[in-house]
Amino acid sequence: MPTYSIEHPSWPGCVCVAVYELPWVDNEGRRIAQLRQVTFNERSAHGFIYPVLLRLPSVVQYSEYQLPMEFQKLTAERCVVRNTTTQDLTFLRFWNAYGYKVGNKATVEKKWNALKPEDRLLALQGISRQRRHSESHKTDMPYPQTYIDQRRWENEFTN
Repeated sequence: MPTYSIEHPSWPGCVCVAVYELPWVDNEGRRIAQLRQVTFNERSAHGFIYPVLLRLPSVVQYSEYQLPMEFQKLTAERCVVRNTTTQDLTFLRFWNAYGYKVGNKATVEKKWNALKPEDRLLALQGISRQRRHSESHKTDMPYPQTYIDQRRWENEFTN
């Protein structure tokens, strides 16, 4: 399913994930995808959510190789829109990106595979924030299972 992540430089750490239905071909031969689900991470402020929802297209002309032109309103607002459809959301990607390889790997993999794709994307994006927080407070990273179980990518960190 076509998936896009949206971020804005004025609201660091706020992420929107828009998931579209599988594209179908319309009468003119265009691949069309309709908005299915919108997810915001816990850090998302109302100042970020409202403008994104107003400009988020309900239908896009899908292309595997370029960003649909329907996202122009968001990019004009300095939003960074990424096509994350083909992004690697596998457990192996998470395990290697997380780096702190402790705990039962098989259990962590089951928990990872139980997450929805949009949560996997947010979890992967949150690893660097968790790492910076742990380093600045001179604490260990949480175990990978704890990170997933407690949805730590949704934490609001203060410095």
